[in-house]
Amino acid sequence: MKRLLFLAFIGLGLSSCHFKRQEADLVIYNATIYSLDENNTVYQAMAIKDGKIVGLGKERDILNNFRYDESIDAKTQTIFPGFIDAHCHFTNYGLGL
Repeated sequence: MKRLLFLAFIGLGLSSCHFKRQEADLVIYNATIYSLDENNTVYQAMAIKDGKIVGLGKERDILNNFRYDESIDAKTQTIFPGFIDAHCHFTNYGLGL
């Protein structure tokens, strides 16, 4: 009986250590990610779900806290927030109007 209680206690203790990882479609790691927030924070990894960033942080934290379908090793390349290129060639733009 004592053995059964002991095994039940161990099983309960081990199951309480399990945590649910968040879902992501893509994780990019081994990167230099500039967030351009008020503190100019630089991150090592990010998780993306449905085209939106759902996590930024240290590489080990993102890799361990997210379950993901695909991952990309950025090989220390730099990642900046999205830039929208809204330029035109004035001559051709004007002629097109």
